[in-house]
Parts: sequence; structure tokens; C-alpha cells
Amino acid sequence: MNIPEGAYMTVDPGIAEAGWVSWRGLAITGHGMLKSTKEYPWYIRAQELVQGLLAVRASTHSAMVACEMPQHMGSTARGRASAQDVVHLAYMVGFLGASLDPRVDWELLPVPTWKGNMDKDKVEKRVRRIMGAEVAELKRHEIDCAGMGLHIQGRFK
Repeated sequence: MNIPEGAYMTVDPGIAEAGWVSWRGLAITGHGMLKSTKEYPWYIRAQELVQGLLAVRASTHSAMVACEMPQHMGSTARGRASAQDVVHLAYMVGFLGASLDPRVDWELLPVPTWKGNMDKDKVEKRVRRIMGAEVAELKRHEIDCAGMGLHIQGRFK
């Protein structure tokens, strides 16, 4: 994958929250976490996050959106991820991709492609080693977004 010309963004999707990082070339230009309303059903929460991500994409003028592809990871730090969780996440990611302006490039990044079998702690250490102070403020989902950006740039080594 080539580094996109102009602005682009990376997304770590979720139903409760989603992280994003915007880029221009090799530099981070913005980052954030979006949280959904806990009291809503999962599909409304997913739509709420997608609307937020679309607003971020528009405000950053990102010509490409790269999103981590949902996959069943088995046990996680928070417990066991169910197949239903993956279906909900796939719905959210599919809704995001289908909602983008057709002129925006849409890339799905499979987990094994961009980070192999590294857990979140190892990803965080690698991102912080490569980017240093530039990522000091980033939270967990944003760190994964930074890792995806580094992968796109060929620097996640």
C-alpha cells in the first residue's frame, strides 16, 4: 500500500467506542475517541459511531479511510468475544464503508496483515518507540489507529 497523497484516516472500530487518527503524509494531524450512548441498542450505537466517524472524515478532508477488519479474536483483555460481537462489529464497519462518499478510498486492514499476532501492549510499545512524543496523548484505540497508519507507511517494523 502506498502512502496516500493528502489527508487520510485510520479507524479502530467498536460498538461502545471507536478510535480514529487523521494523517497527512507521515504526520498525525488529529486523533480522537468516539463513544456511543450505552442505553441504545447495539445497531443504533453502531450508527451513532458511524455518523461521528463520517463527520471526522469530512472535517479532516480525508481522501482515504483505512479501517481494521473485524475478526473473531477469541479471548480478549475484557473477556471472551462472542460471534455475535463480531457480527455487530461487521455491521458497523460495513455501514461505515457503505456510507462513505464514493470518491473516498476505503481500505480494510486485516489484523494479521498489519499487526500479526501482537497484543495491544506490544502494539502500543512499538508505536510509542517509533513515534515517540507525537503519540504521547493517544489512548488504546488511537494507538491501534497509529499502528495501522505506520503499517500503511511501511514503518510498523
